[in-house]
Amino acid sequence: QDPSSQSPSSASESTEPEVKKFSLDDLCSLSDTSKRTVRYYMQIGLVNPPIGSTKAAHYLHKHLDQLLTIRKLSDAGVSLERSVTPKIDRWG
Repeated sequence: QDPSSQSPSSASESTEPEVKKFSLDDLCSLSDTSKRTVRYYMQIGLVNPPIGSTKAAHYLHKHLDQLLTIRKLSDAGVSLERSVTPKIDRWG
């Protein structure tokens, strides 16, 4: 009955959100995009490269967001290759 005798709410609860990491397979499945297409999008600069390299490479939610945005634009009829070509020309 004494409120101070009740256990406090769990102090082990973290206030920071957990960063979700995705494998390439997960990313492709969630975005309904093939591995080849994801790699192509990275090559032309539409999607950021993975975090890390080789088998340790992983992707974050921002990568998934990029792929979903590309899908939405593509479905709306926006030519992705045409919109990114000037960027690539300036890099080279």
